[in-house]
Amino acid sequence: MITEQQREARMHGLGGSDAPAVLGISPFRTPVQLWQEKTGQAEPEVLDDVEAVAWGNLLEDAVAGEFSRRTGIKLRRVNETIVSRAEPFLLANIDRRVVGVPDVVEIKTVRGLDGDQPRADHLVQVQHYMHVGDFRHGWLVYLIAGQRLIWFEVQRDEAAIEQLLAAEREFWRHVRERTPPPPKSVFDLRLLYPADTGGSVIASDEVLDAVSRLANLKMQIKALEAQAENAEKLVLGSLGEASTLLADTGEILATWKQAKPSRTFDRARFEAEHPDMAANYFMERPGSRRFLLKVAA
Repeated sequence: MITEQQREARMHGLGGSDAPAVLGISPFRTPVQLWQEKTGQAEPEVLDDVEAVAWGNLLEDAVAGEFSRRTGIKLRRVNETIVSRAEPFLLANIDRRVVGVPDVVEIKTVRGLDGDQPRADHLVQVQHYMHVGDFRHGWLVYLIAGQRLIWFEVQRDEAAIEQLLAAEREFWRHVRERTPPPPKSVFDLRLLYPADTGGSVIASDEVLDAVSRLANLKMQIKALEAQAENAEKLVLGSLGEASTLLADTGEILATWKQAKPSRTFDRARFEAEHPDMAANYFMERPGSRRFLLKVAA
């Protein structure tokens, strides 16, 4: 778990958890989201109170201790932020280092791993640490589903590090110049352009082609959705009040079961019965932009 001082320091550089986002392989943030955080346009999400993150922090010492016991590798906690001497915007807040040798250890608590292989974003994080801290190689230690410990030795990969450094330097140039990195998705574009000015642009030939393709794709999607609804209607009709659909072999084909009851806030009733109180809790938010395709396929 990082300290408030380390969290503040991260705003002035790129840490190991930022490296996957720079490359566009983070499951949590896009490069544009990271750029907005580093330029102060968005608040970094604080995850310390998120259940999975909180348990990960609580279990870190136990995982480190058990890894050390099983392997005989003695570990030492590192509390300070490591700063690259060559490029001070590159930072590292590592979990542990190996006593006596220049090895770094990264500890993760996860629900599962695909094929018991280390995740790509975690490997990038360790390569970042090896460069910034001048480590020889690293270890990725996983506690899976709270009950199974596995680990991987990660060799230092100079070619991968050079590719990562090139991407990090380019990304930090975008931060310094306050120019966004190239958007990788529609989500990024919505982040970059949340409001319109009311102006118009003339479509290029490339954009005209994209509009035509988009119109055709939306028509195909609509047709497929209609086919899916008809097929689902047949399946649900065959189930009726039953909860499970079986093949003649006994294989479960589908289920249609009652969900558990849920509780929701009756906003309309509250506003009707307590209008003055409700008025104090209304917030005005800017409307989001709505994209409408005006041409037919």
